[in-house]
Amino acid sequence: MYAQNLSLNDAVNKAIENNFQVKILSNQVEIAELSNTYGNAGGLPLITGNVNQNFTLNNIQQELSSGVTINQKNATGNSFNSNLNAGILVFNGFKVRASKAKFEELVKQNKLILEDEILELRANVNAAYYKVLEAEELQNQYTKNLNLATRKKDLIQARINAGYANEADLLQVQIEWNNLKTIIDLQNTNIATAKKELLMVMAEHPSKVYNLTDTLAHQRLPAYSDLEAKLNSTSLLNIAESSILIQRKIQKEIEASKYPAIRLNGSYNFNRIQNSAGFNLVNQNYGPAIGLSMNIPIYNGGVWKNQSKIAALQSENLEFQKNLLYIQLLSQLATEMERHDNLLKQCDEQNLTLEKASRLIEIMLTKFQLNQSTILDLNLAQQTYENAMLQSIQLNYAAKMSEIKIRRLADLPL
Repeated sequence: MYAQNLSLNDAVNKAIENNFQVKILSNQVEIAELSNTYGNAGGLPLITGNVNQNFTLNNIQQELSSGVTINQKNATGNSFNSNLNAGILVFNGFKVRASKAKFEELVKQNKLILEDEILELRANVNAAYYKVLEAEELQNQYTKNLNLATRKKDLIQARINAGYANEADLLQVQIEWNNLKTIIDLQNTNIATAKKELLMVMAEHPSKVYNLTDTLAHQRLPAYSDLEAKLNSTSLLNIAESSILIQRKIQKEIEASKYPAIRLNGSYNFNRIQNSAGFNLVNQNYGPAIGLSMNIPIYNGGVWKNQSKIAALQSENLEFQKNLLYIQLLSQLATEMERHDNLLKQCDEQNLTLEKASRLIEIMLTKFQLNQSTILDLNLAQQTYENAMLQSIQLNYAAKMSEIKIRRLADLPL
């Protein structure tokens, strides 16, 4: 299958486009926006209309005070009733205002949750992308080690031909070469697994094949004091603060239930009754009506009072949870910053060690070729070089993962 090039930025964009949780949360934002109306808050007029018509067939027997007697079989009747009603809330303890403010805050909170999900997804894509790069770089190093073993094998074969080495040295390097070939095959599996994990984070089909085009690059982080100051404005703490505000609006809604609710009601009615027999053959009335209604809460067993106290305690709990979250994030940030600084120092030191180890292995290869050193000296130099290279790769990628975590904690660009 043809392999497409994939940059880190493209991987992030594809993940955001494909991620189902992002799509779900986007719908939640739209739902919250559609719910954010004065109508849902109860602040708009309610208008209804009713129409009713009935036909009757009755046997009538009436005796009037005037002495007139009416007897009629199968007398028909028709009644028609219609009305148009309108009502608007005048006052209910400012519950409408509290409800509307709650809906507005729910919109903000859902946007913050969506933003946080995208930030988390970006961090996950970055981590998965660099995990593939690390696996590929390790593979490159194992290939270099294999090439080095091949050079050793050729040199030993030349020394055997010249009578300066024995077959045991050749067998040893052949075993080393075979072991490295096995390690390379295992590393190919690790690369394939890492790429599958990246595709899963991107919500791409596992059969897709990509060539990663970015390389490892450490980016400078702001000072710890700047990161600490930014921590209060991160999406997680903003979500926690939004939950507190929503709970306070709920408390105001509960408290508003203790006040009278006043509604202004108006209607226009039309009623007509028509009979083919009886005392009243036609009865028709129509016209407007207007009035006020007031619902006064007097006593409900202290339910509203207790609910208000419960809502206040829940607000306090949310405050505690936010403070706890801040302390946890601050602790994670301090720990990770210290770890990141140490990893960068170790990277610098390891790079110097690697430079020296690279020079050493070249010197020992030359000396071995000139019969000025033994196979043990060459093996020791090779082991030093391989360990230095592997530690350098692992330290650099560990520092990058630490950087990603810090950027996620402080909501820095990824």
